[in-house]
Amino acid sequence: PMQTATGHTCAMCYNPSPGFHCQCQQQRAGFSDDELVSATRILEDKIRGLEDSLDDPSRFKLADCNMKLGLLHFKYGKLRKAEEHLRIALNILLEFSMWQEDVARIRDALGDLYHRQGKLDEAREEHAQARSIRVCLPVPAHDLAKSNNSMAIVSVEMGMIPPGSLWFKEADEMLPDDSPIRDSLMLDRLVSRARVTQDERDLHLLHQLLRLKRCGVIWTPVAEKEPFALATCELANSYIRLNIKLDVAEDMLHSALEVMNTTFPCAHFTKGRIHHCIGNVCYQKDKYDGALAALEEAEDVYRQTIGTDNIHMADNLSLAGDILMRHGRLDRAAAKFEEAVSIVRCICNKLGPQGNDLLGDRLRELALCRAFMKDVAGVAACLRECRELSGISEDL
Repeated sequence: PMQTATGHTCAMCYNPSPGFHCQCQQQRAGFSDDELVSATRILEDKIRGLEDSLDDPSRFKLADCNMKLGLLHFKYGKLRKAEEHLRIALNILLEFSMWQEDVARIRDALGDLYHRQGKLDEAREEHAQARSIRVCLPVPAHDLAKSNNSMAIVSVEMGMIPPGSLWFKEADEMLPDDSPIRDSLMLDRLVSRARVTQDERDLHLLHQLLRLKRCGVIWTPVAEKEPFALATCELANSYIRLNIKLDVAEDMLHSALEVMNTTFPCAHFTKGRIHHCIGNVCYQKDKYDGALAALEEAEDVYRQTIGTDNIHMADNLSLAGDILMRHGRLDRAAAKFEEAVSIVRCICNKLGPQGNDLLGDRLRELALCRAFMKDVAGVAACLRECRELSGISEDL
Protein backbone atom coordinates (compact mmCIF):
# COMPACT_ATOMS: atom_id res chain seq x y z
CA PRO A 1 0.00 0.00 0.00
CA MET A 2 0.97 3.62 -0.52
CA GLN A 3 0.34 6.23 2.16
CA THR A 4 -1.89 9.10 1.05
CA ALA A 5 -3.56 11.94 2.89
CA THR A 6 -6.78 9.92 3.15
CA GLY A 7 -5.40 6.50 4.02
CA HIS A 8 -3.72 3.89 1.82
CA THR A 9 -3.82 3.12 -1.89
CA CYS A 10 -2.80 -0.13 -3.55
CA ALA A 11 0.39 0.35 -5.58
CA MET A 12 -0.83 -2.11 -8.22
CA CYS A 13 -4.50 -1.34 -8.83
CA TYR A 14 -4.51 2.20 -7.35
CA ASN A 15 -7.79 1.54 -5.53
CA PRO A 16 -8.29 2.86 -1.96
CA SER A 17 -7.48 0.28 0.68
CA PRO A 18 -8.54 0.57 4.33
CA GLY A 19 -5.47 -1.18 5.71
CA PHE A 20 -2.24 -2.84 4.71
CA HIS A 21 -3.76 -5.35 2.27
CA CYS A 22 -5.70 -4.99 -0.97
CA GLN A 23 -8.20 -7.49 -2.34
CA CYS A 24 -6.42 -7.49 -5.71
CA GLN A 25 -3.98 -10.02 -4.18
CA GLN A 26 -1.12 -8.46 -6.18
CA GLN A 27 0.35 -6.50 -3.28
CA ARG A 28 3.61 -7.63 -1.75
CA ALA A 29 4.27 -7.17 1.95
CA GLY A 30 5.92 -3.91 2.88
CA PHE A 31 4.90 -0.29 3.07
CA SER A 32 6.57 3.07 2.60
CA ASP A 33 5.55 6.68 3.13
CA ASP A 34 7.10 7.52 -0.24
CA GLU A 35 4.67 6.57 -3.01
CA LEU A 36 7.25 6.86 -5.77
CA VAL A 37 9.85 4.70 -4.03
CA SER A 38 7.49 1.98 -2.83
CA ALA A 39 5.40 1.72 -6.00
CA THR A 40 8.50 1.88 -8.23
CA ARG A 41 10.17 -0.93 -6.30
CA ILE A 42 7.09 -3.15 -6.56
CA LEU A 43 6.58 -2.55 -10.27
CA GLU A 44 10.27 -3.00 -11.11
CA ASP A 45 10.28 -6.33 -9.23
CA LYS A 46 7.27 -7.48 -11.26
CA ILE A 47 8.90 -6.32 -14.51
CA ARG A 48 12.08 -8.27 -13.76
CA GLY A 49 10.01 -11.37 -13.08
CA LEU A 50 8.18 -11.07 -16.41
CA GLU A 51 10.96 -9.98 -18.78
CA ASP A 52 12.03 -13.52 -19.73
CA SER A 53 8.49 -14.82 -20.29
CA LEU A 54 7.35 -15.14 -23.90
CA ASP A 55 3.73 -16.26 -23.52
CA ASP A 56 1.04 -13.73 -24.39
CA PRO A 57 -0.47 -13.31 -20.88
CA SER A 58 2.97 -12.53 -19.44
CA ARG A 59 3.66 -10.05 -22.24
CA PHE A 60 0.39 -8.27 -21.50
CA LYS A 61 1.28 -8.11 -17.79
CA LEU A 62 4.74 -6.78 -18.68
CA ALA A 63 3.17 -4.05 -20.81
CA ASP A 64 0.72 -3.19 -18.03
CA CYS A 65 3.49 -2.87 -15.43
CA ASN A 66 5.61 -0.70 -17.72
CA MET A 67 2.59 1.50 -18.47
CA LYS A 68 1.83 1.96 -14.77
CA LEU A 69 5.48 2.68 -14.00
CA GLY A 70 5.70 5.18 -16.86
CA LEU A 71 2.56 7.01 -15.72
CA LEU A 72 3.89 7.06 -12.15
CA HIS A 73 7.19 8.61 -13.26
CA PHE A 74 5.24 11.14 -15.35
CA LYS A 75 3.19 12.14 -12.31
CA TYR A 76 6.41 12.75 -10.37
CA GLY A 77 8.05 14.73 -13.18
CA LYS A 78 10.64 12.12 -14.19
CA LEU A 79 9.95 12.56 -17.89
CA ARG A 80 12.92 10.64 -19.27
CA LYS A 81 12.10 7.51 -17.24
CA ALA A 82 8.41 7.94 -18.03
CA GLU A 83 9.09 7.97 -21.77
CA GLU A 84 11.32 4.91 -21.52
CA HIS A 85 8.71 2.74 -19.78
CA LEU A 86 5.77 4.04 -21.81
CA ARG A 87 7.65 3.23 -25.03
CA ILE A 88 8.36 -0.32 -23.81
CA ALA A 89 4.68 -0.81 -22.99
CA LEU A 90 3.59 0.64 -26.34
CA ASN A 91 5.97 -1.54 -28.35
CA ILE A 92 4.64 -4.66 -26.63
CA LEU A 93 0.98 -3.75 -27.11
CA LEU A 94 1.51 -2.90 -30.78
CA GLU A 95 2.42 -6.56 -31.34
CA PHE A 96 -1.23 -7.40 -30.69
CA SER A 97 -4.49 -6.09 -32.14
CA MET A 98 -6.31 -5.84 -28.80
CA TRP A 99 -5.91 -3.51 -25.80
CA GLN A 100 -6.33 -0.51 -28.08
CA GLU A 101 -7.62 1.73 -25.28
CA ASP A 102 -4.35 1.16 -23.40
CA VAL A 103 -2.47 2.05 -26.59
CA ALA A 104 -4.48 5.27 -26.80
CA ARG A 105 -3.83 6.02 -23.13
CA ILE A 106 -0.08 5.55 -23.60
CA ARG A 107 0.02 7.69 -26.75
CA ASP A 108 -1.96 10.40 -24.98
CA ALA A 109 0.54 10.38 -22.10
CA LEU A 110 3.47 10.50 -24.55
CA GLY A 111 1.84 13.46 -26.27
CA ASP A 112 1.55 15.30 -22.95
CA LEU A 113 5.14 14.38 -22.14
CA TYR A 114 6.49 15.74 -25.43
CA HIS A 115 4.34 18.85 -25.10
CA ARG A 116 5.88 19.59 -21.70
CA GLN A 117 9.32 19.47 -23.31
CA GLY A 118 8.40 21.72 -26.22
CA LYS A 119 8.51 18.90 -28.80
CA LEU A 120 5.35 20.01 -30.57
CA ASP A 121 5.62 17.89 -33.73
CA GLU A 122 6.06 14.71 -31.69
CA ALA A 123 3.27 15.74 -29.31
CA ARG A 124 0.83 16.39 -32.15
CA GLU A 125 1.62 13.02 -33.75
CA GLU A 126 1.01 11.09 -30.52
CA HIS A 127 -2.23 12.94 -29.73
CA ALA A 128 -3.46 12.37 -33.29
CA GLN A 129 -2.76 8.64 -32.96
CA ALA A 130 -4.58 8.51 -29.62
CA ARG A 131 -7.59 10.32 -31.04
CA SER A 132 -7.76 8.10 -34.14
CA ILE A 133 -8.03 5.07 -31.83
CA ARG A 134 -10.58 6.60 -29.48
CA VAL A 135 -13.01 7.67 -32.22
CA CYS A 136 -13.32 3.98 -33.17
CA LEU A 137 -13.90 2.70 -29.62
CA PRO A 138 -16.81 3.04 -27.17
CA VAL A 139 -14.71 5.17 -24.82
CA PRO A 140 -16.06 7.68 -22.28
CA ALA A 141 -16.78 11.12 -23.73
CA HIS A 142 -14.18 12.78 -21.51
CA ASP A 143 -11.38 10.64 -23.01
CA LEU A 144 -12.19 11.74 -26.55
CA ALA A 145 -12.69 15.33 -25.37
CA LYS A 146 -9.24 15.19 -23.77
CA SER A 147 -7.73 14.07 -27.09
CA ASN A 148 -9.50 16.87 -28.98
CA ASN A 149 -8.41 19.43 -26.39
CA SER A 150 -4.80 18.25 -26.61
CA MET A 151 -4.87 18.43 -30.41
CA ALA A 152 -6.24 21.98 -30.16
CA ILE A 153 -3.60 23.14 -27.70
CA VAL A 154 -0.66 21.80 -29.70
CA SER A 155 -2.11 23.16 -32.95
CA VAL A 156 -2.51 26.65 -31.48
CA GLU A 157 1.05 26.64 -30.13
CA MET A 158 2.29 25.60 -33.59
CA GLY A 159 0.49 28.60 -35.09
CA MET A 160 -2.36 26.60 -36.65
CA ILE A 161 -5.18 28.68 -35.17
CA PRO A 162 -8.22 27.67 -37.35
CA PRO A 163 -7.83 23.89 -36.84
CA GLY A 164 -7.09 24.50 -33.18
CA SER A 165 -10.34 26.41 -32.77
CA LEU A 166 -12.28 23.54 -34.36
CA TRP A 167 -10.71 21.03 -31.98
CA PHE A 168 -11.64 23.23 -29.02
CA LYS A 169 -15.23 23.43 -30.26
CA GLU A 170 -15.49 19.66 -30.66
CA ALA A 171 -14.11 19.08 -27.16
CA ASP A 172 -16.62 21.51 -25.64
CA GLU A 173 -19.57 19.96 -27.45
CA MET A 174 -18.74 16.48 -26.14
CA LEU A 175 -18.86 17.39 -22.46
CA PRO A 176 -21.86 18.27 -20.29
CA ASP A 177 -21.67 21.61 -18.50
CA ASP A 178 -21.10 19.91 -15.13
CA SER A 179 -18.34 17.59 -16.36
CA PRO A 180 -15.60 17.24 -13.71
CA ILE A 181 -12.82 17.52 -16.30
CA ARG A 182 -13.94 20.87 -17.71
CA ASP A 183 -11.78 22.76 -15.20
CA SER A 184 -8.76 20.62 -16.04
CA LEU A 185 -9.16 21.22 -19.78
CA MET A 186 -9.68 24.95 -19.19
CA LEU A 187 -6.46 25.11 -17.17
CA ASP A 188 -4.57 23.44 -20.02
CA ARG A 189 -5.97 26.02 -22.43
CA LEU A 190 -4.98 28.84 -20.11
CA VAL A 191 -1.38 27.60 -20.08
CA SER A 192 -1.34 27.28 -23.86
CA ARG A 193 -2.79 30.77 -24.39
CA ALA A 194 -0.22 32.26 -22.01
CA ARG A 195 2.62 30.71 -24.02
CA VAL A 196 1.63 32.34 -27.30
CA THR A 197 -0.03 35.65 -26.39
CA GLN A 198 1.66 38.96 -27.17
CA ASP A 199 -0.99 41.13 -25.50
CA GLU A 200 -0.55 42.55 -21.99
CA ARG A 201 -4.31 42.92 -21.51
CA ASP A 202 -4.80 39.30 -22.55
CA LEU A 203 -2.25 38.21 -19.94
CA HIS A 204 -4.03 40.24 -17.27
CA LEU A 205 -7.32 38.47 -18.06
CA LEU A 206 -5.61 35.07 -17.98
CA HIS A 207 -4.09 35.93 -14.60
CA GLN A 208 -7.54 36.84 -13.24
CA LEU A 209 -8.96 33.59 -14.60
CA LEU A 210 -6.22 31.58 -12.90
CA ARG A 211 -7.01 33.28 -9.58
CA LEU A 212 -10.70 32.40 -9.96
CA LYS A 213 -9.83 28.78 -10.74
CA ARG A 214 -7.59 28.53 -7.67
CA CYS A 215 -10.29 30.02 -5.44
CA GLY A 216 -12.82 27.49 -6.74
CA VAL A 217 -10.67 24.45 -5.98
CA ILE A 218 -11.21 22.50 -2.77
CA TRP A 219 -7.67 21.40 -1.94
CA THR A 220 -8.02 17.67 -1.33
CA PRO A 221 -5.63 14.87 -2.32
CA VAL A 222 -7.77 14.47 -5.45
CA ALA A 223 -7.03 18.04 -6.59
CA GLU A 224 -3.69 18.14 -8.39
CA LYS A 225 -1.63 21.17 -7.40
CA GLU A 226 1.08 20.71 -10.03
CA PRO A 227 -1.08 21.94 -12.97
CA PHE A 228 -1.78 25.17 -11.07
CA ALA A 229 1.93 25.61 -10.35
CA LEU A 230 2.71 25.05 -14.04
CA ALA A 231 0.00 27.52 -15.12
CA THR A 232 1.37 30.12 -12.70
CA CYS A 233 4.88 29.52 -14.05
CA GLU A 234 3.83 29.92 -17.70
CA LEU A 235 1.87 33.11 -16.98
CA ALA A 236 4.88 34.55 -15.16
CA ASN A 237 7.14 33.52 -18.03
CA SER A 238 4.90 35.41 -20.45
CA TYR A 239 5.30 38.55 -18.34
CA ILE A 240 9.06 38.02 -18.53
CA ARG A 241 8.91 37.41 -22.30
CA LEU A 242 7.07 40.71 -22.78
CA ASN A 243 9.36 42.42 -20.22
CA ILE A 244 6.43 43.69 -18.12
CA LYS A 245 5.46 43.34 -14.44
CA LEU A 246 8.73 41.60 -13.58
CA ASP A 247 8.18 41.98 -9.82
CA VAL A 248 4.75 40.36 -10.15
CA ALA A 249 6.27 37.57 -12.24
CA GLU A 250 8.97 36.89 -9.66
CA ASP A 251 6.39 36.71 -6.84
CA MET A 252 4.27 34.32 -8.91
CA LEU A 253 7.25 32.05 -9.55
CA HIS A 254 8.24 31.86 -5.90
CA SER A 255 4.63 31.06 -5.02
CA ALA A 256 4.57 28.25 -7.60
CA LEU A 257 7.90 26.91 -6.35
CA GLU A 258 6.59 26.81 -2.78
CA VAL A 259 3.62 24.73 -3.94
CA MET A 260 5.90 22.32 -5.81
CA ASN A 261 8.37 21.97 -2.92
CA THR A 262 5.50 21.10 -0.60
CA THR A 263 3.84 18.66 -2.98
CA PHE A 264 6.93 17.09 -4.59
CA PRO A 265 10.03 17.25 -2.35
CA CYS A 266 12.11 15.36 -4.95
CA ALA A 267 13.26 16.61 -8.37
CA HIS A 268 10.32 17.33 -10.70
CA PHE A 269 10.47 18.74 -14.23
CA THR A 270 8.06 21.57 -13.35
CA LYS A 271 10.37 22.63 -10.50
CA GLY A 272 13.20 22.86 -13.01
CA ARG A 273 11.02 24.97 -15.28
CA ILE A 274 10.17 27.32 -12.39
CA HIS A 275 13.84 27.64 -11.36
CA HIS A 276 14.75 28.51 -14.96
CA CYS A 277 12.08 31.23 -15.11
CA ILE A 278 13.28 32.64 -11.76
CA GLY A 279 16.78 32.79 -13.23
CA ASN A 280 15.41 34.53 -16.30
CA VAL A 281 13.49 37.20 -14.35
CA CYS A 282 16.49 37.83 -12.07
CA TYR A 283 18.63 38.21 -15.21
CA GLN A 284 16.17 40.77 -16.60
CA LYS A 285 16.36 42.68 -13.30
CA ASP A 286 20.21 42.59 -13.31
CA LYS A 287 20.27 40.34 -10.21
CA TYR A 288 22.96 38.14 -11.69
CA ASP A 289 23.97 36.20 -8.56
CA GLY A 290 20.38 35.18 -7.89
CA ALA A 291 19.88 34.35 -11.55
CA LEU A 292 22.93 32.10 -11.68
CA ALA A 293 21.91 30.25 -8.50
CA ALA A 294 18.42 29.59 -9.89
CA LEU A 295 19.81 28.44 -13.24
CA GLU A 296 22.18 26.02 -11.52
CA GLU A 297 19.18 24.59 -9.62
CA ALA A 298 17.27 24.25 -12.89
CA GLU A 299 20.20 22.50 -14.56
CA ASP A 300 20.44 20.00 -11.72
CA VAL A 301 16.71 19.22 -11.90
CA TYR A 302 16.76 18.92 -15.69
CA ARG A 303 19.65 16.45 -15.58
CA GLN A 304 17.60 14.27 -13.21
CA THR A 305 14.27 14.52 -15.03
CA ILE A 306 14.71 15.09 -18.79
CA GLY A 307 18.39 14.49 -19.45
CA THR A 308 20.65 16.63 -21.60
CA ASP A 309 19.16 16.20 -25.08
CA ASN A 310 16.44 18.80 -24.62
CA ILE A 311 15.91 22.40 -25.72
CA HIS A 312 15.03 23.42 -22.15
CA MET A 313 18.49 22.33 -21.02
CA ALA A 314 20.14 24.17 -23.93
CA ASP A 315 18.28 27.40 -23.11
CA ASN A 316 19.24 27.10 -19.46
CA LEU A 317 22.92 26.51 -20.26
CA SER A 318 23.02 29.46 -22.68
CA LEU A 319 21.53 31.87 -20.15
CA ALA A 320 23.93 30.66 -17.44
CA GLY A 321 26.82 31.03 -19.89
CA ASP A 322 25.82 34.62 -20.65
CA ILE A 323 25.84 35.52 -16.94
CA LEU A 324 29.20 33.83 -16.38
CA MET A 325 30.63 35.69 -19.37
CA ARG A 326 29.43 39.00 -17.93
CA HIS A 327 31.23 38.12 -14.68
CA GLY A 328 34.46 37.38 -16.56
CA ARG A 329 34.37 33.65 -15.78
CA LEU A 330 35.09 32.81 -19.37
CA ASP A 331 36.21 29.18 -19.05
CA ARG A 332 32.99 28.16 -17.29
CA ALA A 333 30.93 30.26 -19.69
CA ALA A 334 32.55 28.58 -22.70
CA ALA A 335 31.82 25.15 -21.22
CA LYS A 336 28.13 26.08 -20.85
CA PHE A 337 27.93 27.44 -24.39
CA GLU A 338 29.72 24.41 -25.84
CA GLU A 339 27.30 21.99 -24.17
CA ALA A 340 24.35 24.08 -25.38
CA VAL A 341 25.70 24.00 -28.95
CA SER A 342 26.18 20.23 -28.73
CA ILE A 343 22.58 19.72 -27.55
CA VAL A 344 21.08 22.01 -30.18
CA ARG A 345 23.19 20.43 -32.93
CA CYS A 346 21.69 17.02 -32.08
CA ILE A 347 18.19 18.49 -32.03
CA CYS A 348 18.71 20.27 -35.35
CA ASN A 349 19.95 17.08 -37.01
CA LYS A 350 16.39 15.79 -36.50
CA LEU A 351 14.68 19.07 -37.43
CA GLY A 352 16.62 19.66 -40.63
CA PRO A 353 17.01 23.16 -42.18
CA GLN A 354 14.24 24.64 -40.02
CA GLY A 355 16.55 24.32 -37.02
CA ASN A 356 19.42 26.30 -38.58
CA ASP A 357 18.47 29.63 -36.98
CA LEU A 358 18.37 28.02 -33.54
CA LEU A 359 21.82 26.47 -33.97
CA GLY A 360 23.18 29.68 -35.48
CA ASP A 361 22.13 31.67 -32.40
CA ARG A 362 23.96 29.25 -30.11
CA LEU A 363 27.08 29.31 -32.29
CA ARG A 364 27.19 33.12 -32.26
CA GLU A 365 27.01 33.07 -28.44
CA LEU A 366 29.92 30.64 -28.30
CA ALA A 367 31.86 32.73 -30.85
CA LEU A 368 31.43 35.87 -28.72
CA CYS A 369 32.69 34.06 -25.62
CA ARG A 370 35.71 32.74 -27.50
CA ALA A 371 36.40 36.24 -28.80
CA PHE A 372 36.64 37.50 -25.21
CA MET A 373 39.03 34.61 -24.54
CA LYS A 374 41.20 35.70 -27.53
CA ASP A 375 40.59 32.29 -29.12
CA VAL A 376 40.69 33.40 -32.75
CA ALA A 377 40.66 29.88 -34.17
CA GLY A 378 37.62 28.99 -32.06
CA VAL A 379 35.75 32.10 -33.20
CA ALA A 380 36.54 31.34 -36.84
CA ALA A 381 35.30 27.74 -36.48
CA CYS A 382 31.97 28.93 -35.05
CA LEU A 383 31.48 31.56 -37.75
CA ARG A 384 32.35 29.13 -40.55
CA GLU A 385 29.65 26.77 -39.29
CA CYS A 386 27.20 29.69 -39.12
CA ARG A 387 28.04 30.57 -42.72
CA GLU A 388 27.41 26.99 -43.82
CA LEU A 389 24.04 26.99 -42.05
CA SER A 390 23.02 30.25 -43.72
CA GLY A 391 24.02 29.10 -47.20
CA ILE A 392 26.27 32.13 -47.77
CA SER A 393 28.90 31.46 -50.41
CA GLU A 394 32.56 31.48 -49.32
CA ASP A 395 33.25 33.87 -52.21
CA LEU A 396 31.19 36.67 -50.60
